[in-house]
Amino acid sequence: MILTWDIIRRTIEILWIINIAFAVWTVFRSHRSVVSTWAWMLVLTILPGIGFILYLFFGRQLSHDEIFAIQSAQKETRNRYLKKTKSYVGRT
Repeated sequence: MILTWDIIRRTIEILWIINIAFAVWTVFRSHRSVVSTWAWMLVLTILPGIGFILYLFFGRQLSHDEIFAIQSAQKETRNRYLKKTKSYVGRT
């Protein structure tokens, strides 16, 4: 019985260390203020699963250039699809 609890405790410790490593990598790969970095580190380590979901929605910083690049890529894909669709409709 003691052996089983020891394995469970070690597994939780390993998962906690992996979570902290991923949190450090996730937060420090983007440029932000020190206060914001430490706040996200705290959220990601205290709330492992929920913290990453919150970070995906609120913590990622997209610049205006990235947003416009995404919008233009979507517009280009939509236009290509519409041209393809019109060419298929024109054949029938």
